[in-house]
Amino acid sequence: MSGWRVGYRGRGHRAPRPGAPALRLDGLSVRYPGVTGPALQGVDLVVPRGAVAVLVGHNGSGKSTLLRAVAGLIRPAAGSIRVFGNPVGACHHRVAYLPQRSEVDWRFPVDVRGLVLSGRLAHLGWLRRPGPVDHALAEAAIERLGLAALAREPVARLSGGQRQRALLARALCQEADLLLLDEPLTAMDPEARDLTDGLVGDLVAAGRSVVMATHDLDRVPPEPGPVLRLAAGRPVREPAWAG
Repeated sequence: MSGWRVGYRGRGHRAPRPGAPALRLDGLSVRYPGVTGPALQGVDLVVPRGAVAVLVGHNGSGKSTLLRAVAGLIRPAAGSIRVFGNPVGACHHRVAYLPQRSEVDWRFPVDVRGLVLSGRLAHLGWLRRPGPVDHALAEAAIERLGLAALAREPVARLSGGQRQRALLARALCQEADLLLLDEPLTAMDPEARDLTDGLVGDLVAAGRSVVMATHDLDRVPPEPGPVLRLAAGRPVREPAWAG
């Protein structure tokens, strides 16, 4: 079966389709059970390979819902999602999702190194143990995010900004081609924000793609690619953002 390989949990992973963008959404709509009205409705978006796309909107606008749908955590009610030309889940290891800190149970007994190394599960599955290459990638991500001094620190003891950097290091360790970052700069000090901005720039320069959600236009990268403005789950068609 050309274009497939055995990977995460024994599932096949389909190779990217030649010429396909990193992400394409056509008429995406999402509904939550028991909730009146759609959480997202009629969203279109194309993210080229090697670009940063920015989702802008206030809390509750649908940014997180969109990212969860692309990550395969929510089933769309209508429309389609294509990741490198394939359906969601066909190339699971190529997509790294950084949730908001509030979505993570920080009481879990793991240190920073263990959390970052868990980014390799998309390649290893649950049964294979990390090897030297996996550990080297984790150490590189820890160093890149300025967490070397905290590598053995339990995640429960980290500050909000440190937790955010640890989650970003985990996503980086996965070596994904598409990174979904939900409010990645929240609780970070200016130095950490500059470090993260530099990391995103390096990823794009290396040909990877990033979709970043933010509620603050001041935190948009200086030269973003597509910018999707959301309000109440719908695209804002006006050319200017009335934040």
